[in-house]
Amino acid sequence: MLLEQAPGFVAVISGPEHTFVMANAAYRRLLGGRKLIGLTVAEALPEVVEQGFVKILDEVRTTAEPYFGNRELVALVDPETGVTTESYLEFIFQPISEETGEVSGILIQGYDVSEEVEAEERQQLLINELNHRVKNTLAIVQGLAQQSFKSDTGHAGLEVFFARIAALASAHDLLTENTWRKADVEKIVRASLEATAGTQSGRYSLDGPKVTLDPQSAVALAMVVHELATNALKYGALSEEEGRLAITWGREAGEDGARLIFDWRESGGPKISEPTRRGFGSRLISRAFGNRGDSCELTYHPDGLRCRLETKL
Repeated sequence: MLLEQAPGFVAVISGPEHTFVMANAAYRRLLGGRKLIGLTVAEALPEVVEQGFVKILDEVRTTAEPYFGNRELVALVDPETGVTTESYLEFIFQPISEETGEVSGILIQGYDVSEEVEAEERQQLLINELNHRVKNTLAIVQGLAQQSFKSDTGHAGLEVFFARIAALASAHDLLTENTWRKADVEKIVRASLEATAGTQSGRYSLDGPKVTLDPQSAVALAMVVHELATNALKYGALSEEEGRLAITWGREAGEDGARLIFDWRESGGPKISEPTRRGFGSRLISRAFGNRGDSCELTYHPDGLRCRLETKL
């Protein structure tokens, strides 16, 4: 009775053919409730023969030495549906010896540790993903620092660096909300604008459908919007009272799949012309999606800067 109710699985097999003489409730559940008593292991569980477990039972019987299975993967086939289920098992094959020293049977006892193993694998996957993202983030921070302090800009360079880090952190916050799977374009743009030009929210408009980006593209877009907004505050539409920003985006079909089309248009600001030298901000905007075969077009229109981005979804 106690063995029948034990949380771990227990079975006893007897004789050289390993015939089942007892199997508790946990063992029967593990095997899908199939008939066991009076059948040999090979008859009741033909799938484990190819996996080498009958050979191990033979060795336990011959050597009278126990066998310890450490998180071994066992594939069990449902005899009615033919569906294969894989489980990680922690178990022991303990020989049952008579007074003469002869092994008359084998006690099988163990636990199904599949959930524990899968949880550890998920945790390791998350750790590996975290390490990857931390390295990528540190590389971005390093690049921002190098460019922000490229010349001896003193306090001004420090402010630029802190602003770029804030934009990066904002993008990470959005991704963390969605466990680093996807981030919504509108939320990315709005958060980046609020971090840069938050007190001037009435001077920009956002219009576009719900579109989500992968983590790499989300961070890239957040940095691009930050640089565009910073430029607009210093030299563009947001530097004058009448200036406005119109930001739109949409989804278009392309030869390689759906693409995001992102447009930034400034108006009402000072007259501008194409600069003779490109700073880090301009290079960051132009190259943000360049490594993925995507495109960015900056147009220095007299009425205001225009930026058109395309990236694969």
